[in-house]
Amino acid sequence: MLNDILEGNHLRLPRVVPLHLDAPLCTFDPLEGMASMQRRNTRQRQLVFEAVQHLRNHPTADDIYLYVRSIDSKISRGTVYRNLNLLSDQGAILDVRVPGGDHFDFNTTEHAHLVCRECGAVVDALGPACTVSEDADAHVEAQTGYSEVGHALLFTGLCPACQQKLQESEEKSA
Repeated sequence: MLNDILEGNHLRLPRVVPLHLDAPLCTFDPLEGMASMQRRNTRQRQLVFEAVQHLRNHPTADDIYLYVRSIDSKISRGTVYRNLNLLSDQGAILDVRVPGGDHFDFNTTEHAHLVCRECGAVVDALGPACTVSEDADAHVEAQTGYSEVGHALLFTGLCPACQQKLQESEEKSA
């Protein structure tokens, strides 16, 4: 028994499937803070988390499901959705709620998003002009009587691809 412990044979670690060699290192522990009933499927949760990190394009739940399904053909849509909700609730990923459906972001720092009004593409909007201070939350709380006020800054516009399509369409009709 002592030899097994010294050699590490007593440990049963979950198998983690690396998605790509250039993917960022994962520092998220999918078991941390989870109730005992939510601890199953940790390999699947890790796959979902790594998919969000890898895709980096604010994927939808369906995008993540299709990507993870290409790695694990037995994973269900419900498992992916459930794990996305758990990861979001834990703060491991960000749930970006935009018109047309939720997108997910590996970047959990406070930042704004820009969504295309035409195709629904979502990108990060970064820089000092794209933030709202925490003082704004406190001000809104004081003015309204609401508690636990937070904010999500969302810009809308037309993405370059949709601008190009619109310009081509206008040129054809002229």
